[in-house]
Amino acid sequence: MQRVLVGAVGVAGTIMLLLGSAMAQPRYGPNTIQCTTVTPDQANKAAKLLFQGAKVLWFCPHCGDKSPSLWSRIETLSVTGSGDTQRHIQINGRAQAIDLAYLFYLSTDGAAHNVAQAVGCATRGVPASVVGPMTPLRRYRLDLSIEVMQTKANGARWEMDGTAPDPRVRGGLYRGGKQVQSLACGHQETFRLSCLNGTVVTVNAETTIVLVVEDKDPIDNDPIGGITTAFERFMLQPSRWVKPGSVTGQIKSAALALTPVK
Repeated sequence: MQRVLVGAVGVAGTIMLLLGSAMAQPRYGPNTIQCTTVTPDQANKAAKLLFQGAKVLWFCPHCGDKSPSLWSRIETLSVTGSGDTQRHIQINGRAQAIDLAYLFYLSTDGAAHNVAQAVGCATRGVPASVVGPMTPLRRYRLDLSIEVMQTKANGARWEMDGTAPDPRVRGGLYRGGKQVQSLACGHQETFRLSCLNGTVVTVNAETTIVLVVEDKDPIDNDPIGGITTAFERFMLQPSRWVKPGSVTGQIKSAALALTPVK
């Protein structure tokens, strides 16, 4: 049974997050409201965290919640309002004001972090992060493919002699706010890197991979870029190459593949 939201809607200076009916919402009382009013800067930061497809959950200890809700997903979001104090965030088309203090988003460390605290709205009696419901763990073989751009971000060559970079990958798997496995691989003088080579990993949909790619040099390594994504993206299509959710820097393209271990 979905809980019903109790609270004012349309109050000036209040940010309103409008959520779909599938998302269970806390039952607020007069003494539980904390971050329904936020600054324009806080509203903009919240909108970046609550992008389309982002996984979120609710946890309101002041409302009697003993554990976090099930995961839900952001489908649509828009920011409206004017002036220096009033902003409204509309999510999934529902006109119900919610409190950022009780909304948590899935972060790259595999934990659910409090939205209000992340955007700088002070809270009381609310944890900074929680561990959301976990799907079953499964074993896969992991492969990684990366193509590096021909030059650094400033247009310079990777090496003084004009040869290709020596890409090195380091990082790991994160779940529940902790690193659960380290990953590392690399090659010399190549713009196309294929590595990890079937490394066995134990993951679920709430596991996140975070990788940093550098050009290995004798003194200081040059940054190439980063890769971050949740494994849920890949478990839908095991054994097929899938693009990560976030690829940054001088990485031209990247793909990961999961092959189930029988």
